[in-house]
Amino acid sequence: MLLQRIAVSLYIIASFYFYFPLCVSRTISIVLPSSKWRLFFNFLNMFFMKIKQFLAHASPNWRLVLLFLAMINLGSVFGQNCGLSFAYVYNNVSVATSVNLTNQNVRITGTVTFNSITLTGCNVLLDPGAIMIIQKGLTAQADPSNVQTVFFGCNTMWNRIEIASGALVILNNCKFQDGDNGLVLTSGYKDASSRIENCTFTRNRISITANNVPNFSFTRFLNNRFLGNQSGMLPPYVVQNPIVGISANNTTGTIGTSGAANTFQGLCWGIYALNATLSINNCLFDSNQSTGGNPNNPGSIFASSGSGIFATSSFIALDGSLPCPVFFLEIARTFILPLQVF
Repeated sequence: MLLQRIAVSLYIIASFYFYFPLCVSRTISIVLPSSKWRLFFNFLNMFFMKIKQFLAHASPNWRLVLLFLAMINLGSVFGQNCGLSFAYVYNNVSVATSVNLTNQNVRITGTVTFNSITLTGCNVLLDPGAIMIIQKGLTAQADPSNVQTVFFGCNTMWNRIEIASGALVILNNCKFQDGDNGLVLTSGYKDASSRIENCTFTRNRISITANNVPNFSFTRFLNNRFLGNQSGMLPPYVVQNPIVGISANNTTGTIGTSGAANTFQGLCWGIYALNATLSINNCLFDSNQSTGGNPNNPGSIFASSGSGIFATSSFIALDGSLPCPVFFLEIARTFILPLQVF
């Protein structure tokens, strides 16, 4: 990454040197006036002259195109601001004190560990591959004016927001998008007092991940929307990969509580269960579709149109959950206990 930044920066300077050689030369001589920098200056001058010779053989249109592409690349290399300025930037740190922010722009880079954090009406940009680890508590909610807290990426997906053992998660009227593994629950999180309600999960490869969690439940889990948006997925997502609402591997628990139903729409698999024991309550599955090879025709490769629930070697109890129009449930070595279904 550092070498890429240097290369792009030098290319842009060299490009301007081609068009404004006297200006650039004088600027360099001002920045590097000391004689001890003379050798370095001569090297830069030789480098710029080589680039100038290269550009001289290119047509004017190609020179402008190359310069434009280099400047775009520079923007992507030096970071992704998404048009925002950030009052709070956390870069590979562990924050021991409690954080409470309202209507702020927050940026997460690398792996950042919070003891406890409360976000009200905030924009939270997670840089490529970023990881948030919550040790005691995460609260994310809208402000009194209904401005949501939004977790998002800009040019590339972020990795995960991990709720550690012993941590509490309270989410109300917030949005999660552009995540690779999304919200990750670990064994021992405080399920008895955790709740997720009125939230939207979209453009995630997996919105909620629960692997090896024997207590995957919530005191309230209602009115959440899990949406697939294949054409809006950020890299490194590959079209053939399934888009999943909730992934539960070797996990036991309950998805859904009474109240407004949770909706799984436009996904490849609304809920994916492997070696899991799940009670699925008060959930609606609609228009879930296979990923396929063409974002404009997601069902182009697979015969089915996706699955509301895809379960393998699992025990699934259904109560008050309704299917999508086609291919609601795909099972393999799975026991199904229907209760008040359809």
